[in-house]
Amino acid sequence: MDVAREITVAAGQGIEKAESDRLFPGIAGILADVEAVGIRQTPTFFLNGKRLENFSAESLIADVRFAVENA
Repeated sequence: MDVAREITVAAGQGIEKAESDRLFPGIAGILADVEAVGIRQTPTFFLNGKRLENFSAESLIADVRFAVENA
């Protein structure tokens, strides 16, 4: 959760705000999910539970089309 704290502080919210916000159950759950799946930037795309590392608009469209056609 250190990454989320750094982002909040960098956005001008201050360390106190970052610390208090992360204590709310909804926020804590979201931050735990973010950490668990390894999100480090936005946008981060997942397809069928797999994070897409390198993609372009064309490859994303092709991957989604393939997944839909082979579901």
